Amino acid sequence: MEQLKIPDKLLLLRKIYSIYEQYTNSLDLACKKGCAHCCTRNVVITSLEGILIYNHFKANADDHSINKIRKFSHLPRFHTQLTTNDFAEMCMKGEETPDEQGNQVTGRCPLLKNETCTIYDVRPFECRSLISNVNCRDEGCAEQDPFSISVNTVFKQFIEHVDSSGISGNLTDILVHLDIEMGKGDDLKGGPVADNLIQNKALQILLVQPEHQEKMQPIIDSIQQIRI
Repeated sequence: MEQLKIPDKLLLLRKIYSIYEQYTNSLDLACKKGCAHCCTRNVVITSLEGILIYNHFKANADDHSINKIRKFSHLPRFHTQLTTNDFAEMCMKGEETPDEQGNQVTGRCPLLKNETCTIYDVRPFECRSLISNVNCRDEGCAEQDPFSISVNTVFKQFIEHVDSSGISGNLTDILVHLDIEMGKGDDLKGGPVADNLIQNKALQILLVQPEHQEKMQPIIDSIQQIRI
């Protein structure tokens, strides 16, 4: 993926999103417009996903959203220690992985307005994958079947792989970082990685449970067959 330019990577990202949407369209989900119980400040994105969102702001002359992100950047939020491919590599090596669940925080996503996502068309994968078979507000938490969890992990791995030269972090941190960096060119090469942002990794092994492998293969094939 290193030889691809940012516009090509963005096109590839959108096609991956489209394949995932085909999968979720086949499910009987409780999620609907105005259901924003899961829209918190804990969302982790890649820098490529951040560029897609940032370009959306600029194309719509939406300085308000990035200013709002900056305004609320002092609020506590989740900071991950591992990317998905970091985690997969540690599992492959039999290494102990950190439990990050305790680092989750409460608080609404700064890009919500009237319980509706203001960047819905370009929302990052972690938001797309917050699907539930039950109403989260009524039940107190989301409910996903084990296969959907496996599907989400595989898509996260491929999305990180596309952006393997980039970084990952909390949505707020990535967008603030991009607001600084985008003035230097289209690519994000050079310079130290900002605090709370971590380097992405290329795909080494897919995390798929043995019982899900046969059912997962057509999805994997669809992603690998993407051409731009």
